[in-house]
Amino acid sequence: MTIRTGALNAEFDLCATQLKSCNRAKFVINTVTMWPEPVDIVRGDSEFCFQGQPDFQDAMNIYATHTVKWQPNVDDRIVVFERTRYFDPNRDTVQPIVAYGNQTYPPMIALLHELGHVWQYIQNPTQYRTLALNGQIAAIERQNLQRNEHPVVDHFELPRRQAYNHTARHSAAVRRQFSDAGWYPMYRTTYERKRRRRELQPLPPGGAVPAGPVF
Repeated sequence: MTIRTGALNAEFDLCATQLKSCNRAKFVINTVTMWPEPVDIVRGDSEFCFQGQPDFQDAMNIYATHTVKWQPNVDDRIVVFERTRYFDPNRDTVQPIVAYGNQTYPPMIALLHELGHVWQYIQNPTQYRTLALNGQIAAIERQNLQRNEHPVVDHFELPRRQAYNHTARHSAAVRRQFSDAGWYPMYRTTYERKRRRRELQPLPPGGAVPAGPVF
């Protein structure tokens, strides 16, 4: 096993066991585990740093090993958007809306996300290094969401974040982008979201059923 968990051994094993109920997460973890190069799991704000990478906060610090930083006791807060439609009785037409809300991801999702970056690195180290060192983080994150994070949050019936910057620390800036889009709160449980959709979709004149959600 090349994943070196050190002081985080118990927390890592617990989250890895939970994650492995999902086939995609199990595949990612097993790929990293079987990789011959060591990966250190250390406590810190979520981040993957490959061997030889300069620290973004301190360029004089060069990582001696592949390192995953992770906070095993901290939930991540993300911003989730739903695009749907509802019948507006005042306009007698179907209107697009954007529903939004904060969702809490458990620490195992952050761990999976960072291990997903290790998986990306294993597939093509040269390309990963080039993108990271040239500041093309968006391309890396977009693939990691699509290939790794989204299938796992789907498995655990958590809503997806559609972009990497849909996190609590970016939420104010993201909200400004949608300031004129017609915002509605999105509730955290499936039941509450369905109830809210019913409230937003009153029957039009004549009793016809309005168009359903569009995602």
